[in-house]
Amino acid sequence: MDVPLWFEVGYDRIIKTVVVMDCNEETQLKRLVERDGMSEEDAKARIASQMPLEEKRKRATYLIDNNGDREETIRELHKVIDKLETSKFPLLMRGVLFAILGLIAGLAAFLLW
Repeated sequence: MDVPLWFEVGYDRIIKTVVVMDCNEETQLKRLVERDGMSEEDAKARIASQMPLEEKRKRATYLIDNNGDREETIRELHKVIDKLETSKFPLLMRGVLFAILGLIAGLAAFLLW
């Protein structure tokens, strides 16, 4: 399963904290075409089949701005990690969250390979 479908399948109802990597629509389209080698038309169709970015932004606990370069995104990620580490978010729940994200990432990598 792709992580972009997190909200569509309802995982946000069982996980207290949701982090969304956010970028504008133009960047999303460009990256999808470049990463997957698909046509712009196919990429637009895939994006249209997902929940709109604006709705994901509303549902997110934390947003990471992913419009900049890699270093900027990493700095944004570390800000969220720092907040999570100092929050009252239980350690067990963080472990479950990272385990689920790891499984999803592994499955996505396997299916895309």
